[in-house]
Amino acid sequence: MSAEGSSLESLRGKRYPAFAVKNKETGLYSVLYGQFAFASPCGETFEEAMADAEYLLAHGLQTMLENGEVLPGPVGLEEAKHWKQYLFDEVHYTMDDGDWVEVELKPELYNAEDWAGEWMPIDAAIAEEDEDEED
Repeated sequence: MSAEGSSLESLRGKRYPAFAVKNKETGLYSVLYGQFAFASPCGETFEEAMADAEYLLAHGLQTMLENGEVLPGPVGLEEAKHWKQYLFDEVHYTMDDGDWVEVELKPELYNAEDWAGEWMPIDAAIAEEDEDEED
């Protein structure tokens, strides 16, 4: 059972499971969360993608709070793998294409003004994959 929080600060330091993968066509790294349908942060390097993932975690959870939701604590790795399997099918990834990582919640990143990372909404990533297949 995961813990719940009423603020980003209440979950500071919690580590959320995510799947880090390098796109074979673009060479970009992406990070897909095991329990959220947040956008997929990406970067030219694994380190950039992970930094973007930390930023996006803080912003995604803050958005949940603003929508009146109670923040979930991190799920276990096995549960995260189960939840993401359907998404892997949609974007044509398998468990062998990347590695499971943990992303630490850093509330201060919500107010960071110097973030210049990249991300793509999950629905847009799936649509882009479908368009590429049709071409």
